[in-house]
Amino acid sequence: IVKPTVVRKSWNVSRATPHVSGIVALMLERNPNLKASQVIEILAKTATRLPTMPVGIKNISGYGMYGLVNAYAAVMKAIEYKQK
Repeated sequence: IVKPTVVRKSWNVSRATPHVSGIVALMLERNPNLKASQVIEILAKTATRLPTMPVGIKNISGYGMYGLVNAYAAVMKAIEYKQK
């Protein structure tokens, strides 16, 4: 039996992974010709910077490097790449 008051700590990157993976799948569904480097570029450029994030933050885990992932913007940008 697990007590409801027990909260396990986990890395934010681990919790974000399924969400980002799903967004990448949507991007690749719209544009299967994207390269890994293009996917990373799109995710970085379409991320929404959080107000508490200093500019140029460096973080080994990757959390906060670019901001909050923006699924809609990333998929739309993937479509734009297809048209180039």
